[in-house]
Amino acid sequence: MQFTFDAAFTKGGSLFKSRYGGLLAATLVFILILVGVGLVKAFFNTALGVAPNQTSLTATDHLIDIFFTNPFGAGIVLIALLHLRGESPAMGTLFAGFRRYWPLVGIGVLLTLIFAAPIVVAALFLGLGFLLTGDTSAAMPAITVTAILVGLVLICILIVLSTKLIFSSLLCIDPRTRLGVCDSIATSWRMTGPVFWPLLGLIIVMGLILIGTIIVLVLPLFFVGIPLCLAITVSAYELIMSEQDTGEMGSGQFTGKTTAS
Repeated sequence: MQFTFDAAFTKGGSLFKSRYGGLLAATLVFILILVGVGLVKAFFNTALGVAPNQTSLTATDHLIDIFFTNPFGAGIVLIALLHLRGESPAMGTLFAGFRRYWPLVGIGVLLTLIFAAPIVVAALFLGLGFLLTGDTSAAMPAITVTAILVGLVLICILIVLSTKLIFSSLLCIDPRTRLGVCDSIATSWRMTGPVFWPLLGLIIVMGLILIGTIIVLVLPLFFVGIPLCLAITVSAYELIMSEQDTGEMGSGQFTGKTTAS
């Protein structure tokens, strides 16, 4: 079946209905563990003297995300993928990412750098412009307009990166691929290219589903939003991979290269 917005959404909906129990159980255990991780973050931040009301991520938060949350988070997506393939994964599959620990950590580090690069460039550009124009009332309208334009461009860049690199961790942990750090990122970039716009539409709809279920007293997020979005994500991945395998997206784009790292 060819990847389209409708095909991915329909396939994901079918998976959600047929394997709801397994997806829900994995989601609830996953959330409980993340709550524990949040408590650990709060403990370390308090010990380091970080104010409880600080909204920005601290260095401790980033380190915990890279070295624990990212490898752990890959496991729940793998559970959904195995359900899609007709298997019945054990709850221990949530921790499957730790069997591919260092490649997933490497992907987390590289993705952090990739996403940070345009943010740093935008900040330097705005800072340089502010220094050159000076803090004058006459220059403020131009600075404001420039900041808005730079912000819009930055958002567009981050959206493109998020869409193109969405499957990086899954390609690393998927038993059929098990790609290394650079291969996972490069393959995700290549395989999403021909389907970028319908995939972006799918991501936007999933974002709206998550936001909508959060607004409705949060609980629907756990019982509907996350399981449904997991089902749609792995359905999109499997459809795109099937096109790669059958050569519908062009020969030589996916090599099936594996790594033992």
